[in-house]
Amino acid sequence: MKDLIQYIITEIQTRIPELKTVRMFNNQYERSNNDDTESNIEAPFDYPALFVEITQEDIKPTSLGYVFRDIAIILHVGTEGYDYERIAHYELLDKVIGLAGLRGSSSDTVQFSSWIPGDIMQDIDYNNVKVTPVMFRFTYTDKTAYNRATSVEKAPPFVLGINKEIL
Repeated sequence: MKDLIQYIITEIQTRIPELKTVRMFNNQYERSNNDDTESNIEAPFDYPALFVEITQEDIKPTSLGYVFRDIAIILHVGTEGYDYERIAHYELLDKVIGLAGLRGSSSDTVQFSSWIPGDIMQDIDYNNVKVTPVMFRFTYTDKTAYNRATSVEKAPPFVLGINKEIL
């Protein structure tokens, strides 16, 4: 799973270079953009930001040892600004939605089906920060559970002896 998460973060950073922060989701927006100084505990991060949350993981084992995981992922897109319409937020959101069809098959460890767009949730407004969660679904092929023998063990030679007395 670690390889999948690293691959997704790298792909997002490559495809949408204007994002200044791309990390795993840990409720950063709520924990860093509130008026309560005691609960404002998140380390600062730069905007625009995107946080990746894996929310659902249905596991389907196969007879070969591969594991197929149906995954729902939410990308929390956040921009900072003071203008009412925040056109830049929606321009960035269009690029995030454009990740639909992203497919991972670059290596033996990271293979997943094309991202299928899901829900675009209601915008959340934290004072001057606008956040829009965007959901995608895909199936990840986890090969780390595959334990195929990579070597053939050879039995020690067995010497057949012929007892001439019996003949």
